Amino acid sequence: MVRSTYTAMLVTVLGSAMGSEDGIATMGNATVAEETCAVHFVAGGALCGEAAMPCAFLSQMPGAFAEGYCADAGESLQQINTFTFSGVTLSAFVGNFGGNALAVNAAIKVVKHLEKPSLKSSSKGLIPKCNIYNEAADYGIPCGEVNLECQYVPLVKLLRPFKSGKCANAGFKVQAHAWPIKIPIFGDISFTIFAETQPSTKQCSVNLPAGLLCGEVTTSCDLIPALKDFVGFQEGECSSDSFKVIPGSAGDVFEGVTVSAFIDKTVDVPEVSGKTCSVYDLGDTWALKHAIPCGQVTMDCSLVPHAKLLRDTIKDGECADAGYAHEQTSLWARTLWVPLAGDVVIKVFDKAKIHSVLV
Repeated sequence: MVRSTYTAMLVTVLGSAMGSEDGIATMGNATVAEETCAVHFVAGGALCGEAAMPCAFLSQMPGAFAEGYCADAGESLQQINTFTFSGVTLSAFVGNFGGNALAVNAAIKVVKHLEKPSLKSSSKGLIPKCNIYNEAADYGIPCGEVNLECQYVPLVKLLRPFKSGKCANAGFKVQAHAWPIKIPIFGDISFTIFAETQPSTKQCSVNLPAGLLCGEVTTSCDLIPALKDFVGFQEGECSSDSFKVIPGSAGDVFEGVTVSAFIDKTVDVPEVSGKTCSVYDLGDTWALKHAIPCGQVTMDCSLVPHAKLLRDTIKDGECADAGYAHEQTSLWARTLWVPLAGDVVIKVFDKAKIHSVLV
């Protein structure tokens, strides 16, 4: 059972790099369709975020999300954006989700504005950015400040009563935490927490049980109230009586925020080697269509047999072994974290460039 679950996880993680169609993974000469489920989160009565994924992953989602699609929670939906990453499709909608008519109409006006070409600075060719802030004592945050593209400000103000400007305007001038974040809808933004005084450096932990799994976050104690109120974490660490740590699972999601994964003690955990191996796969019709002449994946050696169950064309070694030595800048190239085995590094290569020099 553990082996099949582990393989299903790799279908999602490695599918895009190894040339699987959406929702279908190739295993030898057979294809396996994955059942898809979704969770959603409604904000402001006019916005809804949705995450669709293999049903096996549903139990790992935070308690703040409700099961089902945005379409199940509202009407008159209009999609803002959609983004697929590692088998999970994130989508955002505006519509009537039980909010007042003014909020719905405002959201639709914002979307129509966003459908127009972005206004760019004529001198630098850059999309202008704005600062907005909000005092969020209800989430245990003195003041949160966001820097993002100005065109998205009206949309973000539907989520919370943000004000234009900086936290310093409200007397919060001490920077406590700062993170650059890339969000599918809003692109690159920076989120900074400001306080009146410098917070303590003391570390605290919270946990979130989800069936056989338990997630644990260790970070600065002043962030704990926000994790409890917004996501639904519980005070303290995952119970050592019920759970055991998953080897290779601990890592920093953001600077100063460490996440660890635990699993029920009754579950046998596949042995992780701690060593990395590389495999590669030459592009088939699907892969070439998506500009993947050769996909190379570096991962814990224990994952290699599972990866080979997905596609019988996967070979040990590197793309350079087949003459593909020129690394591409590709949307498919990324580093993914896999429970039990740590980072999986995906790279894309094409044929080596040959330059002739005339003398």
